[in-house]
Amino acid sequence: MRNTLLDLSIAYASKNTQAIIDSLIRESSILRTCGVEFSNNGFKHTFPVVTELPSVAVRGLNEGTSPSKGVKALKEISLKIFETKQSEDYLMCENYPGGTQKFFADNAPLYAEALAQAISKSLVYGTHPTLGNPKGFPGLYQAVKESGNIAGSGTGASGSQYSILCVRWKPGVTGLVVPTYQGKSLDDFLKVKVLNGGNPVSIPTGVGDEELTVYQAVYNIVAGLQVGSVYSVSVVNKLQNTSGKNITASQMNDLVDSVNYSSGDGITFIYCSRKVKSRIGDLKDSKYYSVLQDKDYNNVLEFWRGIPIMVEDNMTMTETDDLWA
Repeated sequence: MRNTLLDLSIAYASKNTQAIIDSLIRESSILRTCGVEFSNNGFKHTFPVVTELPSVAVRGLNEGTSPSKGVKALKEISLKIFETKQSEDYLMCENYPGGTQKFFADNAPLYAEALAQAISKSLVYGTHPTLGNPKGFPGLYQAVKESGNIAGSGTGASGSQYSILCVRWKPGVTGLVVPTYQGKSLDDFLKVKVLNGGNPVSIPTGVGDEELTVYQAVYNIVAGLQVGSVYSVSVVNKLQNTSGKNITASQMNDLVDSVNYSSGDGITFIYCSRKVKSRIGDLKDSKYYSVLQDKDYNNVLEFWRGIPIMVEDNMTMTETDDLWA
């Protein structure tokens, strides 16, 4: 069964946690649509990677079939801690309507959004030193580069190119990995810890011997990425970010074909930047679904061959060659 963060929060989290997770995933299409897997070893997770599917025989009656099995390799990943700390002037907190506790509760969605952006960048660009986070976990770009499942390439100059990803979030195979919480409750998925026993503390301001009295809290999420098949992720890369240049319908077809998708399967998604989605909309009408609104023609493109096209704002139009080195 496929689970997203929203599915799990509704099933296992308190109302307060549901609201925070809803705020978290609203800021990122990739967090909103990715499948979720629970780790099998605390902050580590071991899973098989399928590099070759079993062969299939066709036979008639009374004919034999040779034994066949796919090729697998075990892979272990380490989950990473995404964390941010909040320090607020004690007078602001104590004079806030509802007091200090209400102040931090009202600010939690802001910090959830910051964490969402950081995790989304890691999901896409992984450990790339500038586009991702070198201290994070390997992302979808590292996975597709390792598998070699590159459906097509353009001739964009380094620093002026973009890519389009297609991901099949097959349950048990590919997904965002989070720790196994007690009873699978997600109340601890986004951890909020008030520091210093909930009391104000004085910290240096960095100006002479000045100090500021503050309340502090720390927010964190622990996560990693499992990609358990070479057919889970595909990409068309190095496309030119130049006026008059565009991805082709053939490249889009190859992109989705490379993940062995089924139209409307509910687990396969295309991810691209907002500008790229507009560019795909310039392809000829016969290649996409058109939307009729108020009897006016609208060429908003929402699907390609039954696969939803999602805007992921953390995907940039200025990718560099070293992403694929």
